[in-house]
Amino acid sequence: MAQVVDGVDSGRDVCRVHPEAMTLLGVRAWEPVELRGDGGGVAAALVGHLDWQARRDLCVIDPLLAENLGVSDGARVV
Repeated sequence: MAQVVDGVDSGRDVCRVHPEAMTLLGVRAWEPVELRGDGGGVAAALVGHLDWQARRDLCVIDPLLAENLGVSDGARVV
């Protein structure tokens, strides 16, 4: 689930996910990943860690990345 946040990662093509999700996906911090949004958009991003207390299904992205993916807050991102 996308959470769109305008903050420190804005404009850097970063998506942040829970560390356990990174393990399940087989990716390490700062590796490139391909994101696909419900809106039909596709974008490349670097993956970074979220805090351990965060929801495990979150993908935190900035407004520009959300626009490129065609998604808004709460949308599905793969």
